Amino acid sequence: MSQLTLEHAQKLSAAACDKAREIGVAMTVAIVDAGGHLVSLTRMDGAPFVVTEIAIGKAYTAASFGMPTSDVAERFADRVQFTTAIQVATQGRFMLSKGGLPIVADGRTIGGIAASGGTGEQDVTVVQAALT
Repeated sequence: MSQLTLEHAQKLSAAACDKAREIGVAMTVAIVDAGGHLVSLTRMDGAPFVVTEIAIGKAYTAASFGMPTSDVAERFADRVQFTTAIQVATQGRFMLSKGGLPIVADGRTIGGIAASGGTGEQDVTVVQAALT
């Protein structure tokens, strides 16, 4: 697969929502392509509205850096000015919370997926389930 398709994104989103239901947490799942453009957004019934923007930001960050958002946070933990500059430059899309993972095909990042609405660990569990 050379690029992320809507069909693939919808399958990933459905798998993530299935896992969120299994663990009993209403979440929002966001999926972006390699350029950070939103491909799919699913807000489960009962998910707080604010987590929508957080999920989009996590997916954007994972796709941009080609690594989990938790790894991005660790990498830049001591560079506050740099992370602030990125947050401003990306109009708040840069998100360092757990729960965003890159979508990789044939060794290259083709997008990002993120969940928000649970704890960081729950968010990670949900997106990992979608990618397996």
